Amino acid sequence: MQDIITSDFLWGIIIGLVLTLLGSWALHEKQERIKRKSIARFIEDVIQTINTYVEQINSERQTNNEYINTDYLGLINGEIELYARNREHLINIQSPELRAEIKAFLTEVSIKTARIQNEINSFTRNWAESKNHELGEERTRLENDATVHLDKARTCVDRLLDFMARERITQKLQALSK
Repeated sequence: MQDIITSDFLWGIIIGLVLTLLGSWALHEKQERIKRKSIARFIEDVIQTINTYVEQINSERQTNNEYINTDYLGLINGEIELYARNREHLINIQSPELRAEIKAFLTEVSIKTARIQNEINSFTRNWAESKNHELGEERTRLENDATVHLDKARTCVDRLLDFMARERITQKLQALSK
């Protein structure tokens, strides 16, 4: 028995086992770090892309007489849907506060874009209906209602711009992805 305990063979097995366990642990930690960096980069990209679309909406508004290009609203919703399809990976971000911030941010963007779209839809519906009426009080009322909805949509865009200007999540995500 003493010979077995002092044999190089047994100690070689024990050292090999310890090295294997340490190597497995190190590999697991490295993979976890890679996952955390990957999800941080993914969410950072989603938020930066949304920010780009919001800037495009604003840019087109400034050059096209306050016109709101709803195509960008669809693109923003696509980014939010992309996040939603991959949301289960958010758990890899260890900070519960940051995870909650990300969810709240994207929820707020989603709500704000829905409000813009709803006001534009109301504008379009009232404006189209006004064209079905002869000149007169009803047509004027519908056109005025349409204009009110368009002004509300513009206000909603302004609120979205202000909200995006205050966004600080990408800085926190950049720190994680280093």
